[in-house]
Amino acid sequence: MGRSADGPSFQNVVNYRYWRTRSLSESEPTTAAATSCCSKGRTVQAERLTKARTMLVEGLDGLDEVLSKYEDLITED
Repeated sequence: MGRSADGPSFQNVVNYRYWRTRSLSESEPTTAAATSCCSKGRTVQAERLTKARTMLVEGLDGLDEVLSKYEDLITED
């Protein structure tokens, strides 16, 4: 079956572009490393606040790098 004129509107209904962009961003090694740092930072927070803060800042810096590359994710819900 060929493409129809309804293709782009259907993509909007299922939010295709958002999910495509999100999956691309989540496959980035930077995203995995940043998420890991944020998670580890929350875990060690109770033990060592300074180390936790450092890890959280490192994770947020990584996510900032990813969002700079995939700017469409900033405005999507």
